[in-house]
Amino acid sequence: MLHERSIRGRKPFTGARTPTGQLTRHNKWGFLDRYMDRIIFAISVFHAFGHQWPCQIIYHPRKCRGFGLSDGEGCECFWHSISKLIAYLRVCGYHQRLYTLDKQVEHAHAAILMRLGQWLLRCSQHCHSKRSVAEDILAACGYTEEFLRAQWEAQVTAQTKPLPRRSRTQGKMAVEEAIRLCKTRDIHKRRVEELEAIMLDPTTDADMFVDAEMHLDGARTALERASVNVLAKERALGVDSHAELLRLVNSPFIAARMNARAVKTRLREKLRARKFELDRLEHSFHKQVNDEKVNAHTESSVRRRDPSIQQLARNYNTLCDQMAQLIQDHKAPRAAQCPEKILLKGLFALDVDDNIWQDVGLNDDPSDMAPPPWLCDDKRRLQHEYRSMREWFAEEWKVINVVLRSTEDESLRYQVQQRRRDLCSLCAVWKKSVQSLDVGRDPLPPWGPTQQEILEVNLASVVASFNEDADDFGRGDHLTEEDDEHDDAFEDEADMEESDLGFVETLDAVDLADSFRSVSIDDNLDLEFSLY
Repeated sequence: MLHERSIRGRKPFTGARTPTGQLTRHNKWGFLDRYMDRIIFAISVFHAFGHQWPCQIIYHPRKCRGFGLSDGEGCECFWHSISKLIAYLRVCGYHQRLYTLDKQVEHAHAAILMRLGQWLLRCSQHCHSKRSVAEDILAACGYTEEFLRAQWEAQVTAQTKPLPRRSRTQGKMAVEEAIRLCKTRDIHKRRVEELEAIMLDPTTDADMFVDAEMHLDGARTALERASVNVLAKERALGVDSHAELLRLVNSPFIAARMNARAVKTRLREKLRARKFELDRLEHSFHKQVNDEKVNAHTESSVRRRDPSIQQLARNYNTLCDQMAQLIQDHKAPRAAQCPEKILLKGLFALDVDDNIWQDVGLNDDPSDMAPPPWLCDDKRRLQHEYRSMREWFAEEWKVINVVLRSTEDESLRYQVQQRRRDLCSLCAVWKKSVQSLDVGRDPLPPWGPTQQEILEVNLASVVASFNEDADDFGRGDHLTEEDDEHDDAFEDEADMEESDLGFVETLDAVDLADSFRSVSIDDNLDLEFSLY
């Protein structure tokens, strides 16, 4: 029992940092068979939430089979409860470290053992309710479970594929892909002709006729899809016939364009990863000594990769110059476009309107084809967000009205009425903004405020803005030029004082939040049981 608790206690310290080779060697001889599930869960939890999006879609606990509704919060809370021991455990002996962790886990075990039955009942009820909701959503979406799983696998494959690399045979591979699509189209065309010949033959028996009629629509659909793919690929390569396609096998322009596309894709991903790593440093303050060391190491590591990113941009610009020269020498396909070069100045800013996001002249994918189904759910997602907004506001409005009816304290009633007016103003703004949205056919909860209340709020806002403008205009008639300068200086000084005061208040609020963020084992029983 003591050994088992020691393994549990050391899991947050060593489980997420154990090299894969060590786990493989221990698992080979059966040393960790009893604890392998827990170690895998701990590695998934600590790996998913601090890494990039590919880690999220693979290691997230909700996306791993066998983890159930666990989200890793229990591991995080347990880790937080014993994180204060890190400095002490670094300097103590091996046996003292095991003893300390054993006693810490034993204390947590004793604290949560009394209410274990209540926790199991509550989790069981929550599991059944979530399963019922999931089954209802699955039945209402109109797709089978196999289709949804296939789309998820396609999304994972698309978002975790390795970055493309430069190659001398990139152009040849693109042309060969177009030739393969042409052969696929020819196969579908022959299949359609065979089925049509069977149906037109008067000597065909009934069984063959019915079978051909059943498969003819699917064959025509496949032929149409293959033809669209071939036309799009030929249009991207700038050819109109199969003979011209064969002449492009060794085209230097196609090779340069494919290499430029690969370089730009790698450059874009490296810039995005760099911004992701530095974002944590830009929004951090009140750092402790250990945090400052980690942040300094992270920033230094990111800065060391800047020259390689700049070199990728230079290589891309060189390929763009080659493509421009080939177009000028008439060695490129018809209607070929040269992509724009990337400016090295401001490369790391990564603005939304930078040329780094534009693939003009590089993208071989058909622009007029519909995206895959796993990319077509944005409209449904927006409808879900709109429903969440309506449900939140309806609940807030209901609660504020209940509090207003049940309270008798005049000072509290004033605050509640003020909150009610604020909600009514928010409703007026939201209704005006979302009145043109497609919200689907599902029933939605009512907003709550009446039209009269919304009208009164709108009138009050117009009158308030008019009075503010009138006051400003009246004050301006009696001011001289010296008064204006004096008032401007006074307002600047007041703005600076207000800014400093706001900054101090923000720091105080962060300190207060940090003090309340210290989660104890007793206050997080529901999350802690997921470890067991």
